Amino acid sequence: MTSKTNFSPIGELVSSSKILELDYSEQQHLLLQIRRAAGDIGMVPGLEPDQTDVSLRGIRVKPSVATSLGAKATMGIDYSETIRGLKSAAVSVRSSHGPNSKEFHLAPAMDIWEEWHPGHDEAAQYLTHSQLITTLSPLIPNERIFESILDRVDITGMEIAHLLATFLKKSATTRTRNIHLGSDSLVAGDDYLSRTETSLSIKEVNNRRVHSLAVGAMYDIELAHVKKRYSYIIHSTEQAQSINSAVGAVTFSSSDGVPRSRLEYFAKIDQDRNDPLAVFHRGLKDLREHYGVSER
Repeated sequence: MTSKTNFSPIGELVSSSKILELDYSEQQHLLLQIRRAAGDIGMVPGLEPDQTDVSLRGIRVKPSVATSLGAKATMGIDYSETIRGLKSAAVSVRSSHGPNSKEFHLAPAMDIWEEWHPGHDEAAQYLTHSQLITTLSPLIPNERIFESILDRVDITGMEIAHLLATFLKKSATTRTRNIHLGSDSLVAGDDYLSRTETSLSIKEVNNRRVHSLAVGAMYDIELAHVKKRYSYIIHSTEQAQSINSAVGAVTFSSSDGVPRSRLEYFAKIDQDRNDPLAVFHRGLKDLREHYGVSER
């Protein structure tokens, strides 16, 4: 028989969570405010989220070439980019006949494309943007997608990914888009000064949406750093404007050797001493101010 130790090694992330105890009316008001803030910020002209992730699956290739690739040949498009300039993109061709499948990955540092085949541990070849366009044009339903950039010499790989995603979105059987918005601010108390970080993610999967709001802050307890994070996640159906589920939690975590039992104690007593709703609403206010959107 072995006893479970409460020891947490330094460097190992340990956390403890507890469901937020919010009554129905409080939750409904918070749900409304989260969705309203997401909608208002989403309408900001030239909005630049902290990160945008797009994934399209099940795009049928032209019937005239599908036979040679495989009866169930489809295309997929993925790209991810951050406000800090980090970028990645890929275009995949999936075939029921395995050897005909391939993926084209953007190498951002060189802004060229790598062609990868299943089971291979290195790229088959490298393609310029023009070569990729020539390769993809026979596959896509509308070859005119690339007309606006054909005569340019300054096109980028991300422009190609954006064009494909924009024009082929309706052709995809699965459409996923995830944007991350964020802000940070200083919060001062009687005997502390802390920086809080607020993030709001909106994930769209076809006609479903998931809104995730989180507000976190780092605290010094003795010699250890402990992060407290309130999170609230809403699953909804966009067409019916209905809420399928919603849940909130408070999480304490640390990698500075704080015993799990102590983190569990923090999570247990937190709601007796603090108001999570006030933190969420302050976080939404910070987000609005950060993106220059006033509350209606």
